[in-house]
Amino acid sequence: MALEFDEKRIDIIGQNGNDGLHYEMSRIKTMKSLFHDQEEFLKAGDVEHFTVDAEDLADSLIDEEFSELKEEPLYSIDGNINSIKEALDLMYVTAQYLNVTIGPDKAKACWDALHKNNMSKCINGKLVKRADGKILKPESYVPLNLEAIINE
Repeated sequence: MALEFDEKRIDIIGQNGNDGLHYEMSRIKTMKSLFHDQEEFLKAGDVEHFTVDAEDLADSLIDEEFSELKEEPLYSIDGNINSIKEALDLMYVTAQYLNVTIGPDKAKACWDALHKNNMSKCINGKLVKRADGKILKPESYVPLNLEAIINE
């Protein structure tokens, strides 16, 4: 597998003063994503994409998994591993919804854009928060726009 590095991200890391870090591998473009893993599952089940039935199924699975997660006590309180499993199930069926509506490549591109957008709320690598914990957006913040990715 060839490794491709995001040179723009590498430059940003250098500009932020991380002299010893010459590259960052978290943005390797060739890695599979949650969406591509879930797509493999859809293919095994012969689930058709871009259909109302597939979208409705994914939507109902999200409701089901969310309800199951809310029924579980939190892991941090009593070590209940089932809450971790239910959270993972919810992520998986949410990925399914995105896969059947926009496909795994666009879903990953949207996820990457969301993460980049969330990180743009940082100033000098840190989020600025009010006393109550609400994250404040810097003046330079630009709202996320997924239309270009979805419509390409």
